[in-house]
Amino acid sequence: MGRSAAADISRHLIAQGLDPKTPVLIACDISLACERCLRTRLDLLPLAVQAVTEGKPTLILIGEAVRQDEPVSALKVAAKADR
Repeated sequence: MGRSAAADISRHLIAQGLDPKTPVLIACDISLACERCLRTRLDLLPLAVQAVTEGKPTLILIGEAVRQDEPVSALKVAAKADR
């Protein structure tokens, strides 16, 4: 549902006053070897979702909590935990 509603979500949140530059994380196939993550902005969400998701199960996270300089994958977190 998130993929198909991405344009409406973006448009509605911006219309309600959320900054178009609000960080967004799009994550596909979470926990699989083919996991893909993309960080973008709220105003670019509709375009980014179309480019990245390829109809796969997708999680869309919006807000400052997903702002990050370096992407973190589950594998990186697990590797740090093993140290």
